[in-house]
Amino acid sequence: MAVEVTLKDLLEAGVHFGHQTRKWNPKMREYIFIARGGIHIIDLQKTMRSLHPAYDFLTKVAASGRQVLFVATKKQARQPVREAAEAVEMPHVTERWLGGMLTNFQTISKSITKLSEIEAKLADEASGTLSKKERLELSRLRDKLDRNLGGIREMKRLPGALFVVDTKEEETAVKEANKLGIPVVGIVDTNADPDVIDYPIPGNDDAIRAIQLFTRLAREAVAEGLSLGSEGAQVDDKKKGSAAEKKPASPVAARVPWPDLSKRRDGFVCPLHEGGDHKAHDGAAVSVPNPRGTATMSISAAQVKELRERTGAGMMDCKKALTEASGDMDKAIEYLRTKGIAKAAKKADRETKQGLVEAYIHPGGGVGVLVEVQCETDFVARTDEFKSFVRDVAMHIAASNPLALDAEDLDMSTLEKEKAIYLAQAKEEGKPDNIAEKIVEGRLQKFRKENALLEQPFVKNPDITVGQLVQEKIASLGENMKIARFARFQIGG
Repeated sequence: MAVEVTLKDLLEAGVHFGHQTRKWNPKMREYIFIARGGIHIIDLQKTMRSLHPAYDFLTKVAASGRQVLFVATKKQARQPVREAAEAVEMPHVTERWLGGMLTNFQTISKSITKLSEIEAKLADEASGTLSKKERLELSRLRDKLDRNLGGIREMKRLPGALFVVDTKEEETAVKEANKLGIPVVGIVDTNADPDVIDYPIPGNDDAIRAIQLFTRLAREAVAEGLSLGSEGAQVDDKKKGSAAEKKPASPVAARVPWPDLSKRRDGFVCPLHEGGDHKAHDGAAVSVPNPRGTATMSISAAQVKELRERTGAGMMDCKKALTEASGDMDKAIEYLRTKGIAKAAKKADRETKQGLVEAYIHPGGGVGVLVEVQCETDFVARTDEFKSFVRDVAMHIAASNPLALDAEDLDMSTLEKEKAIYLAQAKEEGKPDNIAEKIVEGRLQKFRKENALLEQPFVKNPDITVGQLVQEKIASLGENMKIARFARFQIGG
């Protein structure tokens, strides 16, 4: 995703608040986290997972040249949806959904044509053929048609997709889209039916801040698609022009021009569409200019997909990582990991008041572990991802037997004993005193890493340490967290 959204953003927008439990739709059961005070609480982990495919789909629709119809007729949703649609020049319905607006689009098109004719008549002041009464009647009819159809007057054919804020409120629109096979991206609250939505996004469809957040994401997805589509058109024009030429004047002259950044307020530049043959979305390799020089590198959509599957990062983050890493997958993964740690560092000062205590008994009953992991909110502490993380930490402690949480917590008497042993070994090997000190220091450093939990290689992925795993979870869940304490028990130990 080009626009980063964290669990904290969703919480602050009130996305997790559903309807009263007595008004729920049983089909929403899988998206409901818990019921509190007679209100269903939506599982924001599933909301996060639903946002990515919906965002990518809207981007593809816009990039293909098809329009996305924004639909929201409830009072609090009208303004943000209208502004989002107008910002990307997409059609919208925010006043009233007229029956047959999609299924009887031919008749609706005639009404739009009639609106244009009326406006032309009223604009012709010079003719003076209209009486005062006729002008008044035409003005009223124009206002009525403009109110109901003004948002779709530039929609010359059926849209490629619908973005609907309240799928229960806009039931007629959803039914018409389903009948015509038009995909629907919709915000589904706990009282809605997710089965009739192609890309359901579980969330609060009543709170203004939640509506603003979702419409902003939809607007950015469409804007990104338009950017990709416009650059594809530039490539086609360039190819037609170059076909008439026997030989380009120079490699630089034949290069596709950089996109017009003024069309995007955030300055976004798609790395897969800055040069080359622009077939990234078909899986073919493309030529991407290196910002550090004139050398080019080949990035494919297959590489982006593989990196997304391996890291769970957003599409645009993966593209940027592969660009920075010159297509090297391992370096791209390291880039994303470093970026995640940088995000986590910003959250390190937040206070952790909630968390989870996990008890783990190793098969056979010979080893047991108790570990306390703290986070900021009770909501995150109850998520499946956090619970799985805590259990993984407990299993790691059972397998690796760390002596302390980090190197600074290691017992000084233990370190002194180890130092004495290493020094005796070095002298027995006949090493000079100055060399022996370096050997001892190196072995002590290794001892700290092997026995400090946060510095141990994680048993499930030895490429990272437990400390790095914690940082990645902070970046993933959007909250500060820490391993507070642990205890390991072993029979006879």
